[in-house]
Amino acid sequence: IPRIKEIINYTQKISTPVIYAKLVQEDDITAAKIVKGRIEKIRLNRVCKYIKEIISPEGCYIKVKLDKEYIDSSHLEIPIQKVRESLLLNKKKLNLKLRENHIIIKNESKLIIYPPENDRNYLYFSLEVMMKNLPEIIISGISTVNRIVINKKDNDEKKYMLAIEGTGLLDIMKTDGIDYKHCTSNNIGEILNTLGIEAARKAIIYELNYTFAG
Repeated sequence: IPRIKEIINYTQKISTPVIYAKLVQEDDITAAKIVKGRIEKIRLNRVCKYIKEIISPEGCYIKVKLDKEYIDSSHLEIPIQKVRESLLLNKKKLNLKLRENHIIIKNESKLIIYPPENDRNYLYFSLEVMMKNLPEIIISGISTVNRIVINKKDNDEKKYMLAIEGTGLLDIMKTDGIDYKHCTSNNIGEILNTLGIEAARKAIIYELNYTFAG
């Protein structure tokens, strides 16, 4: 009954939103992992070897080192430049007035972040704020996506598709490697807002049939 109410009422926030996306290269598991990595929400702490607070006579800063082996083995497209850009875009979440000159790239896996405060009374506070908030900064993927599973397509052992828990249908459709013509969602409200009323009508019929059949 709760699921039927979600379908009929165009509920915007359903209990378990899932998007099903066809891959352009659906017979290549490596390509599937690469596309999965483009969509999946990745926080900084997941791809770091360490985030260290450095206090020395030479200065005070945060040192971040990426785990390149993990990034490469997971087929993630996260160069150090992207991490820097993401930190600057998310400076409000860090609760600090970071500027470009505060984040310095040292090499392909390491960068340092200087606190924007020069006053010693606020310097250590800035460092503590960064140490607390940096690990949770999203540096890649779609923030409304919670989890992605690579599934076999229609029990075909040689073809793959993505089952994506979360929302963001339009962003997923625009992702490189996704066949945008063959994406759907069990969230009728999102289909209505993204694809229009006719697509929503067909989705309602499909979801009702699927729910009753189950």
